[in-house]
Amino acid sequence: MGNAISEATKESIALSERSYIDLYCKRYEGIPFPRYFDDKLRDMYDHNFSEFPVRVTEDDLEVIKRIKAERGEDFIKISCHKKSLYLCGAGFEEEALLTLAKEDYLSFDVPPLDFVTYKRGSEHPELFVDLIKTEKEYYGPEYGESFCERRWLRDLGKIKEGGNGLDAWAVYDKEKIIGYCYSYFDHDVVCIDGLLVIKEYRNSYVASNLIKTIANYYACPIYLHASEDDTPKELYYKLGFEKVDVVYDYLKLDEKE
Repeated sequence: MGNAISEATKESIALSERSYIDLYCKRYEGIPFPRYFDDKLRDMYDHNFSEFPVRVTEDDLEVIKRIKAERGEDFIKISCHKKSLYLCGAGFEEEALLTLAKEDYLSFDVPPLDFVTYKRGSEHPELFVDLIKTEKEYYGPEYGESFCERRWLRDLGKIKEGGNGLDAWAVYDKEKIIGYCYSYFDHDVVCIDGLLVIKEYRNSYVASNLIKTIANYYACPIYLHASEDDTPKELYYKLGFEKVDVVYDYLKLDEKE
């Protein structure tokens, strides 16, 4: 599969991802690598992590462990731009996270859905009640209902601030929410993440139409992330997305007593 994404769009995506991190996270000072933290969501892996362009050393890991202890975290997350055999040997789980992009936002060839409506959180803040309820149903058993609620309330606060490019999207069949995600518009590209379609509506073009709706609303290139080991990436490839980057995430949780 060829990569037809322009260098200008790749650069915009890189800048967008940096600004998205800054939207939620602060950075530790006085250490030799970027380490980000979010005091309002200390238990969210994606907001509390260390970043390395090449490799992690034993000394680096000791610094990370010290910060982890200071903050009372029960996990360590490290993002690398290259595989780390050292971290795998140290008991970390590895996940390859792809960044996929599509420049031509007008070329989505998907059947339209005539039974759905779309709502944006910036216009319909009441939809967050439905978002939280659905998130608890699907992710509550894995992450805890408290976390699901706090995460969406965090986003709602950011959206209410306005002007930072963040929004939430929900797909409804009559009064029932059947899918959702959030979007982040910055540097003339839009990112979508957190995409979920409830089980009974999967394989019905709900996700494809939501992606198309967001891309056309912002009228710009769109990008998203997908695990290299999961099947959703195949849907994105069929929609014309191209791989522009891969980051290797390493996660280690404290062992339970």
